[in-house]
Amino acid sequence: MVVGVDGAGRQLAVSRVQVTALRGLARAYGMSGDLDAARTVAREGVALGKQVGDGWIAAHVELALGSALAFAHQHAEAIDVLRRAVDGFRHVGDEFCLAAAWLWLA
Repeated sequence: MVVGVDGAGRQLAVSRVQVTALRGLARAYGMSGDLDAARTVAREGVALGKQVGDGWIAAHVELALGSALAFAHQHAEAIDVLRRAVDGFRHVGDEFCLAAAWLWLA
């Protein structure tokens, strides 16, 4: 339980924990070569993040999937996914994560 947080804040905190787990799974599946599983959990994570209005965590999921796709030499798809991550980080103003996304695009 998150202490001192109203209902909406509690939902955001719980959702962020769920999406963080999905981000980790997307990266783990992708880096181990199971790109289908990585795509599936990433879609779920991005959808959940956007559903609760958390574009920052949704962009992190895109970054995890995009980096795994780049690692697997799926360059065209990686570029599309990483561009979405760039847009997400730009939208929320996270310059550090934006730079990380740009590095994967380089």
